[in-house]
Amino acid sequence: MRSTCLSLGILLSATSFAGSFTIQDVFPSDSAGYALTPKLGEPFWMTVRYQVGQNTVGSMQVSAPGAYLNSGGFLSQHGARQATYGPLVHLYDGPMPVRVQIGDALTDVSITPTSASRGVEYHTPRHWQAEFGAAIQFKFGASSKLEWIIPRAPSFGFQQVQVTRQYDGQLVAQDVYRLLNVNQIASNFFSTSSSVRINAQTLRSVKFDALKKLPNDVKAYVKSETYIESGDRNVKNLVSAALPKNFQKNLSVYDAAQALYLAVITKLQYVDNPGGGPSAAQALRTGYGDCGFFASAFSAACRNAGIPARPIAGFLKGSNEWHVWAEFYVPNHGWVPVDPSFADGLDPQGRYPLYFGVIPELNERVATAIGFDHSFGKYKVPLLQSPYAITDVKKVLSARAWSYLVETN
Repeated sequence: MRSTCLSLGILLSATSFAGSFTIQDVFPSDSAGYALTPKLGEPFWMTVRYQVGQNTVGSMQVSAPGAYLNSGGFLSQHGARQATYGPLVHLYDGPMPVRVQIGDALTDVSITPTSASRGVEYHTPRHWQAEFGAAIQFKFGASSKLEWIIPRAPSFGFQQVQVTRQYDGQLVAQDVYRLLNVNQIASNFFSTSSSVRINAQTLRSVKFDALKKLPNDVKAYVKSETYIESGDRNVKNLVSAALPKNFQKNLSVYDAAQALYLAVITKLQYVDNPGGGPSAAQALRTGYGDCGFFASAFSAACRNAGIPARPIAGFLKGSNEWHVWAEFYVPNHGWVPVDPSFADGLDPQGRYPLYFGVIPELNERVATAIGFDHSFGKYKVPLLQSPYAITDVKKVLSARAWSYLVETN
């Protein structure tokens, strides 16, 4: 996402010449150096106009929340010069501080992007072919009695599924199949995924009173469940520390969710394979978790505060790039996607609400399931990111899941 480009300057060896730089102007631009107002969630460059006292070798650095770019050395000849470097991407709706340094001179500017035209806006669609599946192998002599619960990729929000495989198995819920006694199962589908950005000012107009009457399909996402233990003591403590006592009167739904988002990022440290299911209670008790734990902790905190929230399970482009992010609900505007583990990777101190309603890479992923708990008939599956195996056989030799996502144009 942050490939670099230098539009002016000759790369040299480490040899340098005496001289100094004076910055005259700094502004956001396109890659050719023409001034523009950046769009939220889309790449832009920084251009600096500067004066050089005499021929010298310098470099250009651009730093912003979640990004640091360094051009390396290039020759600047005596006189008035211009350099362009980037790209940067504005990852939250609000003024972004940017520091630009050219040689021995630096300056700070604040960049305010163009927000979305409405509360939640999807843009820049891309088309994908997706496949995911799972396999299980029993030890020799063990019974192979086996049931598979398989998610069918849904159309919603950022994702529109055009074609999906039809199984011979039983459709037990709107987006869930059941298949019996096969050791390997796979699903494939074609989908269009879009990036997302928001208009924070618009979303901030919604107060907590608007949550009193929720649509029936939203009400389920304010309850506690297997891995989203919204009544857990650690969840309650996080909410109490992050929000003022009268937050429901003094904060908008958006601002309360953002405060909880930053609190989760500050509290948790990302680790691969922390063990166990993605429990919000475990994550906030231990302070560790992977993407699923981040998403469940945020969802649990929102639910404790009365804000509907849910994890979204799926995978990214490439092979076996499983991922979980989240959404929270703002009445009259719908679900707002967020990605706390992506934000933690860039700003683990939670200083800025990166990826909070602004996810440029959302068009490089697909979702296989909305939420964690799935109940239908006698079945209750706590996580349905990939095919879920149900068996009474203890002699399992191996079990694995896989995913694959490739762009079709």
